[in-house]
Amino acid sequence: ARGAAPTTNAVNTYKADGTLQAAGMVGNCAASDDVFPEKASVFFANFQVHYMKTYKRVVNTAVIPNKVYILYQRGCPTPTTEDAGPNDGIFAVPLTGVKVDSSTFLPWFEYMGDRGAIRGLNGVYTTSQCMWKN
Repeated sequence: ARGAAPTTNAVNTYKADGTLQAAGMVGNCAASDDVFPEKASVFFANFQVHYMKTYKRVVNTAVIPNKVYILYQRGCPTPTTEDAGPNDGIFAVPLTGVKVDSSTFLPWFEYMGDRGAIRGLNGVYTTSQCMWKN
C-alpha cells in the first residue's frame, strides 16, 4: 500500500562495473513508520545499536568517552541534535562511500553486495583480485 512502512531495509544497487546505480532510500518517510524493519541483534561486541523510527544510534563502547553516531535512513529528514541527542556524527545510510583500513572487512562488503561503496583501501595486505581491479 502507498505510504506503508517498508518490509525490508533499503540497500544500494550497483551496475555491473561496480559504480553506484541507486542509493538505497525509502520512498516514504512518515514519522510513524519504522523504516528499519530488520534490526541487528548485537551480542558480545563493543558497540550498541538503539533503533528509533527513522534513525539509529550506534554507540562505540570500546572508547572512553563513548562515541555516538546517528545513522538515518536515506530519504528521511536528517535528525537534529535536539531529536537524536549529543553525537559524534550524523550519516545517511546505506553509506555510498567508505574507506576500509583492514582486508578483514572486505569479504563482508562483498557478502552485502557493497564492494562498490569502497572508495579507499589499505591495500598492503589485500589479496583480493577484485579489489585490485577497482
